[in-house]
Formats: sequence, structure tokens, C-alpha cells
Amino acid sequence: MFMLLLLFCIANSFSLLFLTVSPESVIIVMFLITVHVIRRLSECVFLSVYSDSKMNLIHYLLGYFFYFGVGLSAIAEAPGINGRGN
Repeated sequence: MFMLLLLFCIANSFSLLFLTVSPESVIIVMFLITVHVIRRLSECVFLSVYSDSKMNLIHYLLGYFFYFGVGLSAIAEAPGINGRGN
């Protein structure tokens, strides 16, 4: 089953190389990411009840890397940045 799924992904990856993303969709995605981050920030500032417990540094850094990666991946698909000539 895994090999079949892998072959399917490899076969479809060649057609995915030529797909383009419209500038409007990149703007919409970045707007939605910004709304999500603002919502999470407002939850931390206004709703969270802090305690004496400590957060693991690895989990803290993973959160930063995740949100940085989400924004970077959306920008990387923008026309003119992805090297596809659009």
C-alpha cells in the first residue's frame, strides 16, 4: 500500500512542478495567516491564565519555526519568487 501511494505521489509530482499560484491567492493566504496569528496573540494576552509551570524550550522554538515556515512557504509560492517565470 505504501509503495502504491509513493508511486502515485511521484507520478503526480511531475505535473505539480508546472502549477502556478495566483497573486490574489497568496495575498488571501497571508491575510488569513495574519488573522490567525493576531487571534493567537490576543488569546495569550487576554485569555490565558499563567501559572508557575515552565514550557519546554524545544516546544517554544518549534512554535516559532512553525509559524515562520508557514509564512515562508506561502511567500515561496508567490509568482516571481518560485523561479517558474510567472
